[in-house]
Amino acid sequence: MARASDHFRQSDVTFWGLVALVTAALAVISSNVSAIVPHDFIKALHTPRINSTSVEGLREQVSGLQDNLQKLNQDYQSLQSQTQLQDQSGKDVLRRVSALEVTIPNIVEAIPRPTVDVTSLTATVDQASEPIEMAALGGSVSIRQSPLPGAQPVPVTLPQAMPAPLSDAPNSVPPNPIPYGVAIGGFVAPQNAEATWRDLQMKLGPLLLEFSPVLSAQTDQGSRILVGPMETLAEARQMCERLERIAFSCLPVSYEGRQLFAQEPHEGG
Repeated sequence: MARASDHFRQSDVTFWGLVALVTAALAVISSNVSAIVPHDFIKALHTPRINSTSVEGLREQVSGLQDNLQKLNQDYQSLQSQTQLQDQSGKDVLRRVSALEVTIPNIVEAIPRPTVDVTSLTATVDQASEPIEMAALGGSVSIRQSPLPGAQPVPVTLPQAMPAPLSDAPNSVPPNPIPYGVAIGGFVAPQNAEATWRDLQMKLGPLLLEFSPVLSAQTDQGSRILVGPMETLAEARQMCERLERIAFSCLPVSYEGRQLFAQEPHEGG
């Protein structure tokens, strides 16, 4: 039998010992590196390159494509409906235009045309005139003016005398000797009239610039401030309309009373 020294040599033991140490070191290093590297990175290393897109992602994309396809179908149906409506409208317009083209000439032909009145002169031409030669394209044109056959001269009427002026008529209405005015606001006491007028001037402003105030005759309820004078009743009514628009009571009256700032009676005009 062979001896044990013939089967195992010292160099073989050393070699396999080193291989074992290197393998153990690699195992320790690999375990440490796997603990440090993120899990997603390791998962990506294990995932095949061809299967990079997950099945869930593909399903979502397919679902999105189906939704887009459904929306496109709806848009197509809507456009098709609008096209059909436009075609129908165009056919209706064409039908109506065709009906007008047939109906209008018949209506025009049915309208009675007035005959020419040969008893009147045309363009004040009462007798034939000498022909007038005028140059035209390719030669000349002869123009002759003459009345219509059977036309009668227009009778000449003498001017009538003008009637007498209205001012000279015996039944003319005399002008109103008392001018008009407007009563603004309610009744006031005579001692408070000036203060009330100053308050009205502050509130109404430009509306009262052209007028002067007078105080009406005393009554049981008091007096009223009258603004004027105005020539016609229409002017007084227009003034009241302006004041009523801004919530002031107003009444057209005769402009009679005493002036507020002078103790003299005022009888209009």
